[in-house]
Amino acid sequence: MNLSDVSGTISDKAGQFEIKAAPGDSILISGIGYKSHRFKLEEADFDGRKKILMLSELYELQTIEIYNVPSPEEFEQAFLELEVPKEMAQIQVKMPVFKKQIITRNEETGLPTYTIEGPITFLYEKFHPHQRRLAASRAKLAKYNAYDKHLRSLAIQVTGYEDRREIDEFMRFCDLPLETVLNSSEYELTVLLERFYLMYEQG
Repeated sequence: MNLSDVSGTISDKAGQFEIKAAPGDSILISGIGYKSHRFKLEEADFDGRKKILMLSELYELQTIEIYNVPSPEEFEQAFLELEVPKEMAQIQVKMPVFKKQIITRNEETGLPTYTIEGPITFLYEKFHPHQRRLAASRAKLAKYNAYDKHLRSLAIQVTGYEDRREIDEFMRFCDLPLETVLNSSEYELTVLLERFYLMYEQG
């Protein structure tokens, strides 16, 4: 990336790239698995190709804790045995927002019939295994639609793959968060895909 005019580019499989620059411009080179390298261009840098050595960098991930999730029966029993403190004023209860939804219309009056979701419905939707699986399926579908709309054409350009199954396998390898796909620019997504593609080809 040329920090002086905020323009960027990506390298090919061999690590070669071209970028518009002038003497005095500040250049930033970055890549997954390597330390970022920043330098200022001199007049001598324009006498042919410039070779840049990238140093590898190890990433230390944060420690995660794994908890045992109780079964629905254990949760129900614990919920029923829950002791409510006497001083209710000190408790901040965050109840769900009641939702009113039209589900049908009365055949005689033509008026809408409503359903109001209360605390029990909220608990059911949040903790019941079926609802958790349904929520996971909806999230997976939303992610697939976002991948298909925003990533597929970019992935084809980056990898050169023509087979749909190869593209799907590559995008599953990338496993980009849905927020990243929706909130990143086309250039940022291309850079990410290019980096993942290098790891994908090496692995």
